[in-house]
Amino acid sequence: MINTKRILAFLLMSVVLITCAAGLTACGGNTPGTSSDETSDLFTATSADDVSSEMTDLTTSEAASDTASAAQTTSAAVNTNTSQPTAAASQAAAKPTGATTPQGKKYEPAAKSLSGTVTFSGSTSVYPAVAALREAFIKLYPNVKVSITNVTGSGAGLTDANAKRVSFGMRSSAWDQKTADANPNITPFSIALDGVAIVVNKSNTAVGNITNDQLAKLYKIGPEITNWNQIGGANLAIAAVSREAGSGTRDCFETVIPGLKGTAYDSQGNVKNISSSTDAVKTYVKGNNQAIGYMSSGSVDDSVKALTFEGVVANKANVQNGSYTFQRPFLLLFNNTKALSDAEKEFLRFIYSKEGQTIIDKGGFVDLAQGSIDAELAKIK
Repeated sequence: MINTKRILAFLLMSVVLITCAAGLTACGGNTPGTSSDETSDLFTATSADDVSSEMTDLTTSEAASDTASAAQTTSAAVNTNTSQPTAAASQAAAKPTGATTPQGKKYEPAAKSLSGTVTFSGSTSVYPAVAALREAFIKLYPNVKVSITNVTGSGAGLTDANAKRVSFGMRSSAWDQKTADANPNITPFSIALDGVAIVVNKSNTAVGNITNDQLAKLYKIGPEITNWNQIGGANLAIAAVSREAGSGTRDCFETVIPGLKGTAYDSQGNVKNISSSTDAVKTYVKGNNQAIGYMSSGSVDDSVKALTFEGVVANKANVQNGSYTFQRPFLLLFNNTKALSDAEKEFLRFIYSKEGQTIIDKGGFVDLAQGSIDAELAKIK
């Protein structure tokens, strides 16, 4: 006697096998228009560091940028099709609230044969950002000579720009109307933002925050605060360190802290320790358990301790959203009595690209909003 159920089961299985052999799609084969190699590539995880490396270590062709974009696309596909978060997703989740992805359009390189000279001088705070941009730029354009000299402070950058000794003077303080009126031949290009961090020795564990008023009383001539125990610390005399006259960081410090602007507290008052660079301030504070100083927040590392200022942490997100008020722009000063060379124009365009702003972000500084990028690009004539 024929078993009807077995016959029906046999026929059903035959139909399934024939369908699999003909189309493959119903049995986990390739999707239409996708080769087995492409499927394998689609599900190969690409870390955020790999993508970042492609963007920062730019090569001399369009292919490098295309590779970075493909890697980002692949990483996004992995995140969509698996339950495991990618490295990029994990890093994004770890970003402070308010931090944003660097803006700017994808960089479109000029001809590899581009040649010329681009020179910089000035601010020790701006120097690390420009040095990182230079490293990436010369990989793209080996015939362009880019040099950074006389890194002695923002004052030197302004002087050299006015004298046409360099393409761009580096400055780390605001370009107010008074400064603009005194330097009518200078066009400032803003390339980033940066907080000014108040730093102390790592052994100073009792003090975590400092206020505007406390800094004014600590740094002014005839200081009212001279010992750490006056603001909750140990019974130790305070050893304050300042930047030299002409420093953009000092200019910002004196502008924010009331009563200090225009005073010579470094030579007449309590501050006898003068450092000529960001790194020198960091070195002094690192080696002195009584020390306090101020420096670029983008250059702070674990060798010193950054205090909160008015209860707000000096990080990129807080500088970007304005809640950390102790901040300033990073500027490149150009003498507009001469024309920008092709190499100088290209360096500026690179800075304002997504790749350039990513380099600034990776360096610990604060990249620009798209509206600011568009305004700066409009200055390039």
